[in-house]
Amino acid sequence: MEVYGAYGESVARIREAVVENQLQMRQVEQSLLGFQKGLLGVEREMMPIYKLTEQLRGTQKNIDLSVQELRQINENFVAAHELAPVLLNGSKFDQDQYVKSLQKLLVAITFLEGHRSYEGSVKALDQAKELLVQVLESWKKDIDVSLRSSKQLEAVKLLLVHDLLLARLEALESAALPPLLLRDRDGKGLDDPWILSKAVNAIATDLAETAKQKLFNFQPGRMEASGDRTVTRDGNVHPISSHTLNFLRKVCDQAKPLKILLAKDADVSAVAFVDTVVTQLIGALTAKADQLKGRESLKQLFLINNFGYVANSLPHCVQPDDADLEKQLHVDTIIPAYKAFYDKYSVIQFSRKHASRYLKYTPPAAQNLLRELFSGEACPGDKQSEISSS
Repeated sequence: MEVYGAYGESVARIREAVVENQLQMRQVEQSLLGFQKGLLGVEREMMPIYKLTEQLRGTQKNIDLSVQELRQINENFVAAHELAPVLLNGSKFDQDQYVKSLQKLLVAITFLEGHRSYEGSVKALDQAKELLVQVLESWKKDIDVSLRSSKQLEAVKLLLVHDLLLARLEALESAALPPLLLRDRDGKGLDDPWILSKAVNAIATDLAETAKQKLFNFQPGRMEASGDRTVTRDGNVHPISSHTLNFLRKVCDQAKPLKILLAKDADVSAVAFVDTVVTQLIGALTAKADQLKGRESLKQLFLINNFGYVANSLPHCVQPDDADLEKQLHVDTIIPAYKAFYDKYSVIQFSRKHASRYLKYTPPAAQNLLRELFSGEACPGDKQSEISSS
């Protein structure tokens, strides 16, 4: 009892503190419950605002889509008016800009075809189609002017035009393809969705045929208009010989475009073309020589001079296709000269320590390097010289 009496007051105070702490915890718990109820009330009050915000976001998205659609509609409605300056004056604009404008016009026609219910779409569609008709007419007019003009392109220039067209043909065909929605549609004339694609292929085909006709219809006798129509008094080389060979030189300089032009024709080759021109030239020269009736010696002199001129000039037009022969020519031309140089200076001691700086390659090493240069294949063996420094 004495112990309890000594600590009784302390125990009582501890009990009071515990009870007071429990009371405070209950008050805090009640406060938290009240705060939670308040948050729930705020959430209930904010819920309509959240829903309204989501509705506003959906409305804004619809507005953005509507604005985008309206812009597209407006661009397609005014396409004919905005694209006409570029499409009707193509020579004044960049080629890429012209192609993009043509693509925009085709897209506009496709869009207007699928939205005829829009007010004013029929009128805009008629304007776009009318512009397309004008573009096609301008193409036909330009082609007719180029091919039927009194100042027609020379055969060689026409050959280069054909080569240039083939280089751009894939891009032109891609630009002329109809939209996907129209590719299965049947139509005639301007209503045919493939009319532009067919026009591009027809232009390429007609240009190839025109270039062939221009090349194979070359008549040496026609060149007489720029030269003397009579046989020279001394039996010298006639102008038709020089004109014809100049023509052949120009054609041979464009051997690759010529082969491309004749690639699809199994009956005609570049060799056959040269044979045809030379045969025509021989016939023209023979006809000129026949004018020298009663002057047999001058006739023979005329033929010898002209045939000799042709025979000596034709090899300049030949481009050998034999790769081995070409490499052998390089080796036979360069190696003998280098070997003579090497034999002359290899006996001279320029330097004991750095002899290889003066004569770096032996003739066999130089020959291997030449073969590697022209064939693209590395040759076995040491390419460096083995000049002794002693």
